[in-house]
Amino acid sequence: LAKANRGIIYIDEINLLDDNIVDVLLDSAAMGFNTIEREGISITHPSKFILVGTMNPEEGELRPQLTDRLGLYVDVKGIEDIEQRVKIIDVMEEFDSDNNAFYLKYADEQKKLLEKINIAKSVLPQVRLQRDLKELIAKICVDFGIDGHRADILMSRCSKTIAALEGRKMVEKSDVERAAGFIIPHRVRRDPFDEEQPIQQKLQQLMQEQKQEDNNPQDDENQDKNTDDKNEDSSKNWNENSEDNSKDDLKENNPNFNQPPDGKDNRENDTNPRNGDKQKPEQHQNPGPDRHKKFITAPEISVKRDKKIKTGRGRRAKTLSTHTGKYVKSRNPKSGTTDIAIDATIRSSVISKGRIDIDKNDIREKVREKKKAVTTVFIVDASGSMGVGKRMDFAKGALISMLRDSYQKRDKVGFVVFRGNDAKVILKPTTSVYSAMKKVKSIPTGGKTPLCEGLLSGLKTIMDEIIKDKNCVPAIVLVSDGRANVSKNKKGIKKEIISVSKKIKEKGINLIIIDADDAKLKLGYLNEIIKYGKANYFHINNLINKDFKKSVGLPN
Repeated sequence: LAKANRGIIYIDEINLLDDNIVDVLLDSAAMGFNTIEREGISITHPSKFILVGTMNPEEGELRPQLTDRLGLYVDVKGIEDIEQRVKIIDVMEEFDSDNNAFYLKYADEQKKLLEKINIAKSVLPQVRLQRDLKELIAKICVDFGIDGHRADILMSRCSKTIAALEGRKMVEKSDVERAAGFIIPHRVRRDPFDEEQPIQQKLQQLMQEQKQEDNNPQDDENQDKNTDDKNEDSSKNWNENSEDNSKDDLKENNPNFNQPPDGKDNRENDTNPRNGDKQKPEQHQNPGPDRHKKFITAPEISVKRDKKIKTGRGRRAKTLSTHTGKYVKSRNPKSGTTDIAIDATIRSSVISKGRIDIDKNDIREKVREKKKAVTTVFIVDASGSMGVGKRMDFAKGALISMLRDSYQKRDKVGFVVFRGNDAKVILKPTTSVYSAMKKVKSIPTGGKTPLCEGLLSGLKTIMDEIIKDKNCVPAIVLVSDGRANVSKNKKGIKKEIISVSKKIKEKGINLIIIDADDAKLKLGYLNEIIKYGKANYFHINNLINKDFKKSVGLPN
Protein backbone atom coordinates (compact mmCIF):
# COMPACT_ATOMS: atom_id res chain seq x y z
CA LEU A 1 0.00 0.00 0.00
CA ALA A 2 2.91 2.34 0.68
CA LYS A 3 4.50 1.58 -2.71
CA ALA A 4 1.15 2.07 -4.45
CA ASN A 5 0.69 5.61 -3.09
CA ARG A 6 -0.32 7.86 -6.02
CA GLY A 7 -0.23 4.79 -8.25
CA ILE A 8 -2.30 1.75 -9.22
CA ILE A 9 -3.02 -1.45 -7.31
CA TYR A 10 -3.98 -4.36 -9.56
CA ILE A 11 -5.56 -7.43 -7.94
CA ASP A 12 -6.27 -10.62 -9.86
CA GLU A 13 -9.12 -12.82 -8.55
CA ILE A 14 -10.34 -9.89 -6.46
CA ASN A 15 -13.50 -11.83 -5.56
CA LEU A 16 -11.39 -14.43 -3.71
CA LEU A 17 -9.61 -11.96 -1.40
CA ASP A 18 -9.69 -12.73 2.32
CA ASP A 19 -11.99 -10.50 4.35
CA ASN A 20 -9.14 -9.04 6.44
CA ILE A 21 -7.33 -7.85 3.27
CA VAL A 22 -10.59 -6.40 1.91
CA ASP A 23 -11.04 -4.45 5.17
CA VAL A 24 -7.53 -2.97 4.94
CA LEU A 25 -8.07 -1.96 1.30
CA LEU A 26 -11.41 -0.31 2.10
CA ASP A 27 -9.98 1.63 5.04
CA SER A 28 -7.05 2.88 2.99
CA ALA A 29 -9.28 3.80 0.03
CA ALA A 30 -11.64 5.77 2.28
CA MET A 31 -9.07 7.51 4.50
CA GLY A 32 -6.17 7.97 2.07
CA PHE A 33 -3.67 6.49 4.51
CA ASN A 34 -2.87 3.14 6.13
CA THR A 35 -2.03 2.47 9.76
CA ILE A 36 0.11 -0.50 10.86
CA GLU A 37 0.17 -1.54 14.52
CA ARG A 38 2.55 -4.16 15.88
CA GLU A 39 3.58 -4.79 19.50
CA GLY A 40 2.56 -1.33 20.70
CA ILE A 41 4.22 0.48 17.78
CA SER A 42 2.01 2.38 15.33
CA ILE A 43 3.06 3.69 11.91
CA THR A 44 0.86 5.65 9.51
CA HIS A 45 1.74 6.21 5.86
CA PRO A 46 -0.16 7.81 2.94
CA SER A 47 -1.87 5.44 0.53
CA LYS A 48 -3.93 7.02 -2.22
CA PHE A 49 -4.35 4.69 -5.16
CA ILE A 50 -6.50 3.57 -8.08
CA LEU A 51 -7.84 0.04 -7.54
CA VAL A 52 -8.11 -2.26 -10.58
CA GLY A 53 -9.42 -5.81 -10.15
CA THR A 54 -10.18 -8.76 -12.40
CA MET A 55 -12.27 -11.81 -11.60
CA ASN A 56 -14.15 -14.81 -12.94
CA PRO A 57 -17.74 -14.53 -11.58
CA GLU A 58 -18.19 -18.32 -11.74
CA GLU A 59 -15.50 -18.75 -9.07
CA GLY A 60 -17.37 -16.59 -6.55
CA GLU A 61 -19.21 -13.33 -6.14
CA LEU A 62 -17.65 -10.00 -5.21
CA ARG A 63 -18.06 -9.09 -1.55
CA PRO A 64 -20.78 -6.45 -1.03
CA GLN A 65 -18.50 -4.12 0.94
CA LEU A 66 -16.07 -4.00 -2.00
CA THR A 67 -18.65 -3.73 -4.79
CA ASP A 68 -19.54 -0.09 -4.17
CA ARG A 69 -15.87 0.95 -4.06
CA LEU A 70 -15.24 -0.27 -7.62
CA GLY A 71 -16.42 2.59 -9.77
CA LEU A 72 -16.53 1.09 -13.26
CA TYR A 73 -17.33 -2.41 -14.50
CA VAL A 74 -16.31 -3.99 -17.83
CA ASP A 75 -17.54 -7.41 -18.94
CA VAL A 76 -14.82 -9.06 -21.06
CA LYS A 77 -16.20 -11.80 -23.29
CA GLY A 78 -14.47 -14.18 -25.65
CA ILE A 79 -14.44 -13.30 -29.36
CA GLU A 80 -16.40 -15.73 -31.54
CA ASP A 81 -15.69 -14.14 -34.92
CA ILE A 82 -13.18 -16.35 -36.79
CA GLU A 83 -11.47 -13.47 -38.62
CA GLN A 84 -10.94 -11.56 -35.38
CA ARG A 85 -9.47 -14.61 -33.64
CA VAL A 86 -7.06 -15.20 -36.51
CA LYS A 87 -6.04 -11.53 -36.36
CA ILE A 88 -5.24 -11.90 -32.64
CA ILE A 89 -2.91 -14.82 -33.44
CA ASP A 90 -1.18 -12.78 -36.16
CA VAL A 91 -0.72 -9.75 -33.90
CA MET A 92 0.77 -11.87 -31.10
CA GLU A 93 3.17 -13.57 -33.50
CA GLU A 94 4.20 -10.16 -34.85
CA PHE A 95 4.88 -8.89 -31.32
CA ASP A 96 6.83 -11.98 -30.29
CA SER A 97 9.05 -11.88 -33.38
CA ASP A 98 10.17 -8.23 -32.93
CA ASN A 99 8.54 -6.18 -30.19
CA ASN A 100 10.51 -3.02 -31.00
CA ALA A 101 9.28 -3.01 -34.60
CA PHE A 102 5.78 -3.73 -33.30
CA TYR A 103 5.97 -0.69 -31.00
CA LEU A 104 7.15 1.59 -33.83
CA LYS A 105 4.38 0.32 -36.14
CA TYR A 106 1.65 1.42 -33.71
CA ALA A 107 3.42 4.50 -32.32
CA ASP A 108 1.37 6.91 -34.45
CA GLU A 109 -1.93 5.38 -33.29
CA GLN A 110 -0.77 5.59 -29.67
CA LYS A 111 0.18 9.23 -30.18
CA LYS A 112 -3.24 10.07 -31.66
CA LEU A 113 -4.98 8.36 -28.73
CA LEU A 114 -2.78 10.26 -26.24
CA GLU A 115 -3.62 13.58 -27.93
CA LYS A 116 -7.34 12.73 -27.84
CA ILE A 117 -7.14 11.99 -24.11
CA ASN A 118 -5.23 15.22 -23.39
CA ILE A 119 -7.82 17.27 -25.31
CA ALA A 120 -10.62 15.51 -23.39
CA LYS A 121 -8.90 16.37 -20.08
CA SER A 122 -8.79 20.04 -21.03
CA VAL A 123 -12.45 20.03 -22.20
CA LEU A 124 -13.80 18.09 -19.18
CA PRO A 125 -14.09 21.06 -16.74
CA GLN A 126 -16.32 22.86 -19.29
CA VAL A 127 -18.72 19.92 -19.89
CA ARG A 128 -22.26 20.54 -18.60
CA LEU A 129 -24.90 18.03 -17.51
CA GLN A 130 -28.48 19.34 -17.80
CA ARG A 131 -31.02 18.84 -15.02
CA ASP A 132 -33.27 16.49 -17.03
CA LEU A 133 -30.31 14.13 -17.51
CA LYS A 134 -29.48 14.32 -13.80
CA GLU A 135 -33.07 13.27 -13.11
CA LEU A 136 -32.65 10.42 -15.59
CA ILE A 137 -29.50 9.26 -13.77
CA ALA A 138 -31.35 9.32 -10.44
CA LYS A 139 -34.30 7.44 -11.98
CA ILE A 140 -32.00 4.71 -13.33
CA CYS A 141 -30.40 4.19 -9.91
CA VAL A 142 -33.80 4.08 -8.17
CA ASP A 143 -35.30 1.68 -10.72
CA PHE A 144 -32.37 -0.72 -10.33
CA GLY A 145 -32.57 -0.55 -6.53
CA ILE A 146 -29.04 0.81 -6.06
CA ASP A 147 -28.20 1.64 -2.43
CA GLY A 148 -26.42 4.87 -1.56
CA HIS A 149 -25.55 7.79 -3.85
CA ARG A 150 -22.11 6.83 -5.10
CA ALA A 151 -23.57 5.34 -8.30
CA ASP A 152 -25.43 8.59 -9.13
CA ILE A 153 -22.28 10.67 -8.68
CA LEU A 154 -20.08 8.27 -10.64
CA MET A 155 -22.60 8.04 -13.49
CA SER A 156 -22.69 11.83 -13.86
CA ARG A 157 -18.88 11.98 -13.89
CA CYS A 158 -18.62 9.12 -16.37
CA SER A 159 -21.23 10.74 -18.67
CA LYS A 160 -19.22 13.98 -18.69
CA THR A 161 -16.02 12.05 -19.42
CA ILE A 162 -17.60 10.25 -22.38
CA ALA A 163 -18.83 13.59 -23.78
CA ALA A 164 -15.37 15.16 -23.33
CA LEU A 165 -13.71 12.22 -25.09
CA GLU A 166 -16.09 12.78 -28.01
CA GLY A 167 -15.11 16.48 -28.04
CA ARG A 168 -18.50 17.80 -26.82
CA LYS A 169 -19.28 20.26 -24.02
CA MET A 170 -22.86 19.05 -23.47
CA VAL A 171 -23.79 15.60 -22.22
CA GLU A 172 -26.30 13.69 -24.34
CA LYS A 173 -28.72 10.93 -23.36
CA SER A 174 -26.60 8.35 -25.19
CA ASP A 175 -23.68 9.28 -22.91
CA VAL A 176 -25.79 8.55 -19.83
CA GLU A 177 -26.83 5.18 -21.29
CA ARG A 178 -23.21 4.23 -21.98
CA ALA A 179 -22.15 5.37 -18.51
CA ALA A 180 -24.93 3.31 -16.90
CA GLY A 181 -23.51 0.22 -18.63
CA PHE A 182 -20.25 0.76 -16.72
CA ILE A 183 -21.71 1.80 -13.36
CA ILE A 184 -24.85 -0.30 -12.80
CA PRO A 185 -24.24 -4.04 -13.56
CA HIS A 186 -22.02 -5.00 -10.62
CA ARG A 187 -24.07 -2.94 -8.15
CA VAL A 188 -27.42 -4.61 -8.84
CA ARG A 189 -28.38 -7.06 -6.12
CA ARG A 190 -29.58 -10.25 -7.75
CA ASP A 191 -31.44 -13.12 -6.16
CA PRO A 192 -29.93 -16.16 -7.91
CA PHE A 193 -33.16 -18.09 -7.35
CA ASP A 194 -35.42 -15.68 -9.24
CA GLU A 195 -35.59 -15.29 -13.00
CA GLU A 196 -34.60 -11.71 -13.75
CA GLN A 197 -34.43 -9.66 -16.89
CA PRO A 198 -30.82 -9.14 -18.12
CA ILE A 199 -29.44 -5.83 -16.87
CA GLN A 200 -28.51 -4.42 -20.30
CA GLN A 201 -31.93 -5.35 -21.68
CA LYS A 202 -33.69 -3.71 -18.73
CA LEU A 203 -31.54 -0.60 -19.14
CA GLN A 204 -32.37 -0.33 -22.85
CA GLN A 205 -36.07 -0.75 -22.06
CA LEU A 206 -35.89 2.01 -19.44
CA MET A 207 -34.13 4.37 -21.88
CA GLN A 208 -36.75 3.60 -24.55
CA GLU A 209 -39.58 4.42 -22.13
CA GLN A 210 -37.86 7.68 -21.23
CA LYS A 211 -37.49 8.53 -24.93
CA GLN A 212 -41.20 7.94 -25.51
CA GLU A 213 -42.07 10.17 -22.55
CA ASP A 214 -39.88 12.95 -23.98
CA ASN A 215 -41.52 12.61 -27.41
CA ASN A 216 -45.10 12.66 -26.08
CA PRO A 217 -45.35 15.20 -23.26
CA GLN A 218 -48.74 16.45 -24.55
CA ASP A 219 -50.16 12.92 -24.49
CA ASP A 220 -49.20 12.63 -20.84
CA GLU A 221 -51.11 15.83 -20.01
CA ASN A 222 -54.19 14.61 -21.90
CA GLN A 223 -53.95 11.26 -20.15
CA ASP A 224 -53.82 12.97 -16.74
CA LYS A 225 -56.87 15.07 -17.71
CA ASN A 226 -58.80 12.00 -18.89
CA THR A 227 -57.85 10.21 -15.67
CA ASP A 228 -59.27 13.09 -13.62
CA ASP A 229 -62.51 13.01 -15.65
CA LYS A 230 -62.80 9.26 -15.16
CA ASN A 231 -62.24 9.65 -11.44
CA GLU A 232 -65.07 12.21 -11.31
CA ASP A 233 -67.44 9.87 -13.19
CA SER A 234 -66.49 6.91 -11.02
CA SER A 235 -67.11 9.04 -7.92
CA LYS A 236 -70.66 9.77 -9.12
CA ASN A 237 -71.29 6.13 -9.91
CA TRP A 238 -70.03 5.18 -6.48
CA ASN A 239 -72.55 7.44 -4.81
CA GLU A 240 -75.38 6.03 -6.92
CA ASN A 241 -74.46 2.35 -6.57
CA SER A 242 -72.46 2.17 -3.38
CA GLU A 243 -73.61 -1.29 -2.32
CA ASP A 244 -72.86 -3.01 -5.66
CA ASN A 245 -69.57 -1.23 -6.04
CA SER A 246 -68.49 -2.32 -2.56
CA LYS A 247 -68.89 -5.96 -3.53
CA ASP A 248 -67.14 -5.48 -6.85
CA ASP A 249 -64.26 -3.70 -5.17
CA LEU A 250 -63.87 -6.48 -2.65
CA LYS A 251 -63.84 -9.10 -5.36
CA GLU A 252 -61.37 -7.15 -7.44
CA ASN A 253 -58.88 -6.08 -4.79
CA ASN A 254 -59.17 -8.44 -1.83
CA PRO A 255 -57.58 -11.88 -2.39
CA ASN A 256 -59.37 -13.25 0.68
CA PHE A 257 -62.87 -12.26 -0.47
CA ASN A 258 -65.41 -15.06 0.09
CA GLN A 259 -68.35 -15.23 -2.32
CA PRO A 260 -71.74 -15.88 -0.62
CA PRO A 261 -73.02 -19.47 -1.04
CA ASP A 262 -75.69 -18.49 -3.58
CA GLY A 263 -73.26 -16.50 -5.73
CA LYS A 264 -70.65 -17.59 -8.29
CA ASP A 265 -66.93 -16.97 -8.10
CA ASN A 266 -65.03 -17.83 -11.28
CA ARG A 267 -61.55 -16.82 -10.08
CA GLU A 268 -60.37 -20.44 -10.07
CA ASN A 269 -60.74 -20.38 -13.87
CA ASP A 270 -58.58 -17.27 -14.20
CA THR A 271 -55.41 -18.19 -16.11
CA ASN A 272 -53.62 -15.05 -14.87
CA PRO A 273 -54.25 -14.88 -11.11
CA ARG A 274 -53.41 -11.63 -9.37
CA ASN A 275 -50.74 -11.30 -6.73
CA GLY A 276 -51.99 -12.66 -3.48
CA ASP A 277 -54.65 -14.95 -5.02
CA LYS A 278 -54.55 -18.49 -3.70
CA GLN A 279 -54.11 -20.92 -6.55
CA LYS A 280 -55.90 -24.25 -6.64
CA PRO A 281 -53.83 -27.43 -6.21
CA GLU A 282 -54.85 -28.64 -9.67
CA GLN A 283 -52.77 -25.86 -11.22
CA HIS A 284 -49.58 -27.54 -9.97
CA GLN A 285 -50.03 -30.84 -11.77
CA ASN A 286 -46.71 -30.37 -13.60
CA PRO A 287 -44.33 -28.82 -11.10
CA GLY A 288 -41.03 -27.42 -12.27
CA PRO A 289 -37.87 -26.96 -10.22
CA ASP A 290 -38.60 -23.23 -9.74
CA ARG A 291 -41.52 -24.06 -7.44
CA HIS A 292 -39.19 -25.47 -4.76
CA LYS A 293 -39.78 -22.65 -2.31
CA LYS A 294 -43.39 -23.68 -1.68
CA PHE A 295 -43.27 -27.43 -1.98
CA ILE A 296 -39.84 -28.88 -1.13
CA THR A 297 -37.85 -28.41 2.09
CA ALA A 298 -34.05 -28.51 1.98
CA PRO A 299 -32.53 -31.34 4.08
CA GLU A 300 -29.90 -30.25 6.56
CA ILE A 301 -26.31 -30.78 5.40
CA SER A 302 -24.98 -31.93 8.77
CA VAL A 303 -21.23 -32.40 9.14
CA LYS A 304 -19.28 -34.25 11.81
CA ARG A 305 -17.13 -32.10 14.06
CA ASP A 306 -13.42 -32.95 14.03
CA LYS A 307 -10.66 -31.95 16.43
CA LYS A 308 -8.57 -30.09 13.86
CA ILE A 309 -8.13 -26.33 14.13
CA LYS A 310 -9.27 -24.59 10.94
CA THR A 311 -9.45 -21.03 9.68
CA GLY A 312 -12.04 -19.41 7.45
CA ARG A 313 -15.59 -18.09 7.75
CA GLY A 314 -19.10 -19.38 7.23
CA ARG A 315 -22.35 -20.23 8.96
CA ARG A 316 -22.68 -24.03 8.95
CA ALA A 317 -20.00 -26.36 10.34
CA LYS A 318 -18.73 -25.94 13.89
CA THR A 319 -14.94 -26.18 13.99
CA LEU A 320 -12.10 -25.41 16.38
CA SER A 321 -10.17 -22.19 15.86
CA THR A 322 -7.65 -19.84 17.43
CA HIS A 323 -7.94 -16.06 18.04
CA THR A 324 -11.55 -15.88 16.75
CA GLY A 325 -14.69 -17.60 17.96
CA LYS A 326 -16.18 -18.69 21.29
CA TYR A 327 -13.67 -19.80 23.97
CA VAL A 328 -14.53 -23.45 24.78
CA LYS A 329 -11.37 -24.95 26.31
CA SER A 330 -7.61 -24.57 26.71
CA ARG A 331 -4.50 -26.48 25.65
CA ASN A 332 -0.73 -26.41 25.83
CA PRO A 333 0.50 -24.14 23.03
CA LYS A 334 2.53 -25.88 20.33
CA SER A 335 4.50 -22.67 19.77
CA GLY A 336 4.40 -19.09 21.00
CA THR A 337 0.87 -17.71 21.43
CA THR A 338 -0.77 -14.35 22.07
CA ASP A 339 -4.23 -15.82 22.75
CA ILE A 340 -3.57 -16.81 26.39
CA ALA A 341 -6.22 -18.56 28.50
CA ILE A 342 -5.74 -16.61 31.76
CA ASP A 343 -7.98 -18.86 33.89
CA ALA A 344 -6.31 -22.10 32.73
CA THR A 345 -2.86 -20.57 33.11
CA ILE A 346 -3.54 -19.60 36.74
CA ARG A 347 -4.98 -23.04 37.52
CA SER A 348 -1.91 -24.73 36.04
CA SER A 349 0.41 -22.60 38.20
CA VAL A 350 -1.57 -23.27 41.39
CA ILE A 351 -1.78 -27.03 40.73
CA SER A 352 1.95 -27.41 39.99
CA LYS A 353 3.38 -24.98 42.61
CA GLY A 354 0.61 -24.49 45.15
CA ARG A 355 0.61 -20.74 44.48
CA ILE A 356 0.35 -18.25 41.62
CA ASP A 357 3.88 -18.17 40.26
CA ILE A 358 3.50 -18.32 36.48
CA ASP A 359 6.33 -19.42 34.22
CA LYS A 360 6.34 -20.48 30.56
CA ASN A 361 5.38 -24.06 31.41
CA ASP A 362 2.11 -22.84 32.94
CA ILE A 363 0.98 -20.91 29.85
CA ARG A 364 -2.20 -22.25 28.27
CA GLU A 365 -3.67 -21.26 24.93
CA LYS A 366 -7.37 -20.69 24.24
CA VAL A 367 -9.12 -23.10 21.92
CA ARG A 368 -12.11 -21.45 20.30
CA GLU A 369 -15.12 -22.70 18.39
CA LYS A 370 -16.72 -20.99 15.43
CA LYS A 371 -18.74 -21.76 12.34
CA LYS A 372 -17.20 -22.31 8.92
CA ALA A 373 -18.49 -22.77 5.39
CA VAL A 374 -18.76 -26.26 3.93
CA THR A 375 -17.62 -27.32 0.45
CA THR A 376 -20.43 -29.46 -0.96
CA VAL A 377 -20.24 -31.49 -4.18
CA PHE A 378 -23.65 -32.52 -5.50
CA ILE A 379 -23.60 -35.80 -7.45
CA VAL A 380 -26.75 -35.88 -9.59
CA ASP A 381 -28.21 -38.92 -11.36
CA ALA A 382 -29.39 -37.80 -14.81
CA SER A 383 -30.03 -41.29 -16.24
CA GLY A 384 -33.18 -42.41 -18.00
CA SER A 385 -34.73 -43.86 -14.83
CA MET A 386 -34.70 -40.35 -13.27
CA GLY A 387 -36.87 -39.14 -16.14
CA VAL A 388 -39.71 -41.45 -15.10
CA GLY A 389 -42.71 -39.62 -13.65
CA LYS A 390 -41.70 -36.50 -11.75
CA ARG A 391 -38.43 -37.79 -10.23
CA MET A 392 -36.11 -35.27 -11.90
CA ASP A 393 -38.51 -32.36 -11.30
CA PHE A 394 -38.61 -33.16 -7.60
CA ALA A 395 -34.84 -33.81 -7.53
CA LYS A 396 -34.17 -30.40 -9.09
CA GLY A 397 -36.55 -28.83 -6.58
CA ALA A 398 -34.59 -30.42 -3.72
CA LEU A 399 -31.29 -29.27 -5.25
CA ILE A 400 -32.50 -25.68 -5.60
CA SER A 401 -33.75 -25.69 -1.99
CA MET A 402 -30.33 -26.93 -0.85
CA LEU A 403 -28.60 -24.30 -2.98
CA ARG A 404 -30.68 -21.61 -1.29
CA ASP A 405 -29.56 -22.98 2.08
CA SER A 406 -25.93 -23.09 0.91
CA TYR A 407 -26.23 -19.48 -0.33
CA GLN A 408 -27.41 -18.35 3.12
CA LYS A 409 -24.65 -20.33 4.87
CA ARG A 410 -21.94 -19.03 2.45
CA ASP A 411 -20.95 -22.55 1.34
CA LYS A 412 -19.02 -23.53 -1.79
CA VAL A 413 -20.91 -25.82 -4.16
CA GLY A 414 -19.90 -28.01 -7.12
CA PHE A 415 -21.81 -30.33 -9.45
CA VAL A 416 -21.14 -33.74 -10.94
CA VAL A 417 -23.72 -35.28 -13.30
CA PHE A 418 -23.65 -38.93 -14.37
CA ARG A 419 -25.55 -40.70 -17.15
CA GLY A 420 -24.79 -42.95 -20.13
CA ASN A 421 -21.36 -44.45 -19.51
CA ASP A 422 -19.54 -41.69 -17.64
CA ALA A 423 -19.75 -38.75 -15.23
CA LYS A 424 -18.92 -35.09 -15.87
CA VAL A 425 -17.94 -32.24 -13.57
CA ILE A 426 -20.25 -29.51 -14.85
CA LEU A 427 -19.25 -27.02 -12.13
CA LYS A 428 -16.15 -27.02 -9.94
CA PRO A 429 -16.68 -25.89 -6.31
CA THR A 430 -17.54 -22.20 -6.26
CA THR A 431 -19.30 -19.64 -4.08
CA SER A 432 -21.26 -18.40 -7.10
CA VAL A 433 -24.73 -19.86 -6.47
CA TYR A 434 -25.95 -18.01 -9.59
CA SER A 435 -23.71 -20.23 -11.75
CA ALA A 436 -24.90 -23.33 -9.87
CA MET A 437 -28.54 -22.40 -10.46
CA LYS A 438 -28.02 -22.20 -14.22
CA LYS A 439 -26.38 -25.63 -14.21
CA VAL A 440 -29.21 -27.24 -12.20
CA LYS A 441 -31.94 -25.96 -14.49
CA SER A 442 -30.19 -27.27 -17.60
CA ILE A 443 -29.61 -30.88 -16.41
CA PRO A 444 -31.05 -33.30 -19.05
CA THR A 445 -32.02 -36.95 -18.49
CA GLY A 446 -31.46 -40.12 -20.50
CA GLY A 447 -29.20 -43.16 -20.84
CA LYS A 448 -27.79 -45.72 -18.42
CA THR A 449 -26.88 -45.23 -14.73
CA PRO A 450 -23.09 -45.28 -14.07
CA LEU A 451 -23.51 -44.70 -10.30
CA CYS A 452 -20.00 -45.85 -9.37
CA GLU A 453 -18.47 -43.50 -11.95
CA GLY A 454 -20.48 -40.61 -10.49
CA LEU A 455 -19.31 -41.37 -6.95
CA LEU A 456 -15.67 -41.63 -8.06
CA SER A 457 -15.87 -38.34 -9.96
CA GLY A 458 -17.46 -36.60 -6.98
CA LEU A 459 -14.81 -38.05 -4.63
CA LYS A 460 -11.98 -36.85 -6.91
CA THR A 461 -13.54 -33.35 -7.12
CA ILE A 462 -13.83 -32.99 -3.35
CA MET A 463 -10.32 -34.41 -2.79
CA ASP A 464 -8.85 -31.85 -5.21
CA GLU A 465 -10.53 -29.15 -3.13
CA ILE A 466 -9.11 -30.60 0.12
CA ILE A 467 -5.59 -30.58 -1.38
CA LYS A 468 -5.99 -26.92 -2.41
CA ASP A 469 -7.49 -25.85 0.93
CA LYS A 470 -6.42 -27.71 4.07
CA ASN A 471 -9.17 -25.89 6.01
CA CYS A 472 -11.89 -27.30 3.74
CA VAL A 473 -14.89 -28.98 5.44
CA PRO A 474 -16.02 -31.50 2.77
CA ALA A 475 -19.48 -32.93 2.06
CA ILE A 476 -21.02 -34.96 -0.77
CA VAL A 477 -24.75 -34.98 -1.58
CA LEU A 478 -25.89 -37.86 -3.81
CA VAL A 479 -29.26 -37.41 -5.56
CA SER A 480 -30.26 -40.69 -7.22
CA ASP A 481 -32.69 -43.59 -7.32
CA GLY A 482 -29.67 -45.89 -6.88
CA ARG A 483 -30.53 -48.12 -9.85
CA ALA A 484 -26.99 -48.57 -11.18
CA ASN A 485 -26.59 -50.68 -14.33
CA VAL A 486 -23.07 -49.83 -15.57
CA SER A 487 -19.97 -51.57 -14.21
CA LYS A 488 -16.54 -49.92 -14.35
CA ASN A 489 -14.63 -53.25 -14.34
CA LYS A 490 -15.19 -56.96 -13.77
CA LYS A 491 -15.68 -56.68 -10.01
CA GLY A 492 -19.40 -56.17 -10.39
CA ILE A 493 -21.57 -53.13 -9.64
CA LYS A 494 -22.23 -53.95 -5.99
CA LYS A 495 -18.56 -54.48 -5.06
CA GLU A 496 -17.53 -51.30 -6.89
CA ILE A 497 -20.11 -49.19 -5.06
CA ILE A 498 -19.14 -50.68 -1.66
CA SER A 499 -15.46 -49.97 -2.40
CA VAL A 500 -16.08 -46.30 -3.28
CA SER A 501 -18.39 -45.83 -0.28
CA LYS A 502 -15.63 -47.11 2.04
CA LYS A 503 -13.15 -44.64 0.50
CA ILE A 504 -15.54 -41.74 1.12
CA LYS A 505 -15.85 -42.76 4.77
CA GLU A 506 -12.07 -43.22 5.17
CA LYS A 507 -11.40 -39.72 3.86
CA GLY A 508 -13.72 -38.27 6.52
CA ILE A 509 -16.14 -36.84 3.96
CA ASN A 510 -19.69 -36.18 5.14
CA LEU A 511 -22.12 -38.06 2.87
CA ILE A 512 -25.83 -37.23 2.40
CA ILE A 513 -28.19 -39.28 0.21
CA ILE A 514 -31.47 -38.06 -1.29
CA ASP A 515 -33.43 -41.07 -2.54
CA ALA A 516 -35.48 -40.18 -5.63
CA ASP A 517 -36.92 -43.69 -6.09
CA ASP A 518 -40.68 -43.64 -5.44
CA ALA A 519 -41.22 -47.35 -6.18
CA LYS A 520 -42.36 -49.67 -3.37
CA LEU A 521 -39.84 -52.34 -4.38
CA LYS A 522 -36.32 -50.89 -4.03
CA LEU A 523 -33.97 -52.19 -6.74
CA GLY A 524 -31.07 -49.81 -6.22
CA TYR A 525 -27.80 -49.87 -4.27
CA LEU A 526 -28.44 -46.97 -1.88
CA ASN A 527 -28.53 -49.28 1.16
CA GLU A 528 -24.93 -50.33 0.46
CA ILE A 529 -23.82 -46.69 0.22
CA ILE A 530 -25.60 -45.84 3.48
CA LYS A 531 -24.07 -48.81 5.30
CA TYR A 532 -20.44 -48.53 4.13
CA GLY A 533 -20.30 -44.73 3.63
CA LYS A 534 -22.10 -43.91 6.93
CA ALA A 535 -24.42 -41.61 5.02
CA ASN A 536 -27.35 -39.55 6.26
CA TYR A 537 -30.50 -40.61 4.37
CA PHE A 538 -33.48 -38.56 3.14
CA HIS A 539 -36.29 -39.71 0.87
CA ILE A 540 -37.50 -37.12 -1.63
CA ASN A 541 -41.15 -37.71 -0.61
CA ASN A 542 -40.37 -36.72 2.98
CA LEU A 543 -39.11 -33.34 1.77
CA ILE A 544 -42.26 -32.50 -0.19
CA ASN A 545 -45.12 -30.52 1.32
CA LYS A 546 -48.01 -32.80 2.39
CA ASP A 547 -50.72 -30.73 0.69
CA PHE A 548 -48.77 -30.75 -2.53
CA LYS A 549 -48.30 -34.53 -2.33
CA LYS A 550 -52.05 -34.92 -2.18
CA SER A 551 -52.59 -32.62 -5.18
CA VAL A 552 -50.24 -34.65 -7.43
CA GLY A 553 -51.31 -38.06 -6.15
CA LEU A 554 -48.22 -38.99 -4.13
CA PRO A 555 -48.57 -41.18 -1.01
CA ASN A 556 -47.97 -39.47 2.34
